Amino acid sequence: MDGIIDLVISHPRERLAIAAVQAIIDALKGRSSGGARNEQAAQHLLPFDIHIAESV
Repeated sequence: MDGIIDLVISHPRERLAIAAVQAIIDALKGRSSGGARNEQAAQHLLPFDIHIAESV
């Protein structure tokens, strides 16, 4: 190992923020439409970007 980073995996902040706000909206809509709280956990997959030296 020579201390060089070969690959970076990132979640862009804008996409992360949009997904987080949408998840909150979805949770609030689900809670208010049925009256009862939905205790089921939701999963939201967020695509990531891969940056390598050749693509920079």
